[in-house]
Amino acid sequence: MLKPEEEIEIQINYRPLDLFKLWLPTLQDSYIAYKNLTVDEQLLTFRGRCPLKQFISEKYGKEKFNIAWRDVYSTIFGYQDKTMLAFYCPKKGKIVTLLLTMHDSSQISETEKKKLQMIIDYNKRMSGVDTMDKLVRTYTVKRQAKKWPVTVFYNMIDINVLNTYIIWCHLNEDWRIKKVINDKTFSCS
Repeated sequence: MLKPEEEIEIQINYRPLDLFKLWLPTLQDSYIAYKNLTVDEQLLTFRGRCPLKQFISEKYGKEKFNIAWRDVYSTIFGYQDKTMLAFYCPKKGKIVTLLLTMHDSSQISETEKKKLQMIIDYNKRMSGVDTMDKLVRTYTVKRQAKKWPVTVFYNMIDINVLNTYIIWCHLNEDWRIKKVINDKTFSCS
């Protein structure tokens, strides 16, 4: 149990998350989810102290601590209503977790790796997440910051700009998609 002083300190340290909680509904209001939806994590680069920070070795400049002891190529399923939860172990020490509503059955491919059909489908559709990461990193307002709330705030601005660009492209369908957009064209609209 936390002492009242510790609770106050935790609330002060996580104030930027309150802004994040206010921002999320605005994203949800302007987005209509289709039948097949892919969700992935977004990693922010930050050098400094942060209570939310995780280190991942597969990514540039990060480290990872993972404890997993499943057999390689094994799968565990969990079901509730129309939702399926799957844990797949593609290699030693790594577990992939999937929460799905698209697939009703637990189809496993006959290949040597016994990959789940849902993972094969996810890999076909995951380019949207990678595209978002690439666009946010290419056209960013982010500057080097010593405090993690500033980094989160810059990322929120980057995502808002990307969402605005997507809406602008949708409303201006006659605009050539292959044409490289410059800041002046977009900002003058």
